[in-house]
Amino acid sequence: MFGEDRPAAGDLARAVLARARSRIAVELAHEAYRGALWSVLRTELGESVTKVSSFVIALLEDARLSLDDLAWMIEPAREWPKQMVAAGTIARPGELGAAVTREGSRQRLDLRRRHGLTFHLPGGGSLRLHVVDESLEIAGRLGGMGIRTRFGTLRLVIPGALPLSVVQGSIGLPAEALVDLRALIGRGWPVIGLEPSTRSEGWTAIVRAGSVPYTMPWAR
Repeated sequence: MFGEDRPAAGDLARAVLARARSRIAVELAHEAYRGALWSVLRTELGESVTKVSSFVIALLEDARLSLDDLAWMIEPAREWPKQMVAAGTIARPGELGAAVTREGSRQRLDLRRRHGLTFHLPGGGSLRLHVVDESLEIAGRLGGMGIRTRFGTLRLVIPGALPLSVVQGSIGLPAEALVDLRALIGRGWPVIGLEPSTRSEGWTAIVRAGSVPYTMPWAR
């Protein structure tokens, strides 16, 4: 049983108003915090990113998409800034640089731990633009073909079998002679290797595409 010194109507009104003000203040604080995080993220990217895969440039030009526009939408990696993933590793707290094989779910985990964003091409295909050390790279699927860039190298996972004559004769040829992809036309990027795909029936073409200098738009 409660006491008789119950709050008056004015007391209740003040309490309700105070709680409403608290909610507004917390929302504003959260908004300011999110804004501060974006500022810190862009400062980090502006200082660290210095190049982009040439294939990324070609692919976006073919799709009439702006790299600068996508760069503004890059989202922070999971657990950022507590953890960092160096190229070729999945880092754990206190173990930056510990080599971990990235196959299957490991590879997907690696991409989620990098700053980036997933976008769709007008003609179909879902790709992820992400930051790998100092470079903007891409990974995903396009027209049933797996695509992945890393430090000047482009890997194209070609589904299905290839005749032995094609496998033996493709090294040194422009990638467009092996893969039907508009972003490759006229680039002259050579196939430097072909290897059986470890994740599907098919072949992975290794192409030397190179990288070009790039500065994040807010850091120019």
